[in-house]
Amino acid sequence: MNGYSVKLYVYDLSGGLASQLSQSFIGKQIDGIWHTAVVVYGQEYFYGSGGICSCPPGTTMMGPPLRIENMGTTHIPPATFKEFLNEISPDYHTSQYNVMTNNCNNFTNVLLQFLTGDYTPDYILNLPQDVLATPLGQMLLPTIEQMTTQAQSQLPGMSGAMGVMYSVNEYAIPDVIEQTTVRDPVLGAPADVSVKKTVIMNEDEDLD
Repeated sequence: MNGYSVKLYVYDLSGGLASQLSQSFIGKQIDGIWHTAVVVYGQEYFYGSGGICSCPPGTTMMGPPLRIENMGTTHIPPATFKEFLNEISPDYHTSQYNVMTNNCNNFTNVLLQFLTGDYTPDYILNLPQDVLATPLGQMLLPTIEQMTTQAQSQLPGMSGAMGVMYSVNEYAIPDVIEQTTVRDPVLGAPADVSVKKTVIMNEDEDLD
């Protein structure tokens, strides 16, 4: 068995502003305010304001990723990955999001370690500490938090998105009510649909 390729999609939430302005504002070059997602089994998995979500690769409101890192191959079956997502979902509920300690990049780091034993690159994981280590870092932290929260809030369930976000959080699982063309191999959920609705699940239910 050849396994499944694993990629890390890297986005810049600042849209290039961090690279242009960071040296002037904080005295340190910051190339981006990073958001990352793991692409595996033909789907893009990320942590957004709706918890753990998936969509067809590259179809979030942010458009194509700034860069794509090849993270190797996994031999973990999709069903096992689904079980793992169920296990960690309480740690990545909407209410648990923290821009410093529990963000999208911490989530992808956990996924990569599970899938391949690799890690999200340090330049991404260490960004919060790099910013706070500068003289103006503490002053700019609220702005960064606001920017990150606003960008993250656009990821899951946005009307008119090119792809349909699929939440795998235990509290909100979108369900298909119209045409389905592709199914998420892990979640058994539609990856491309015309209309969707949200089904509220009990805390003791899983993703089946």
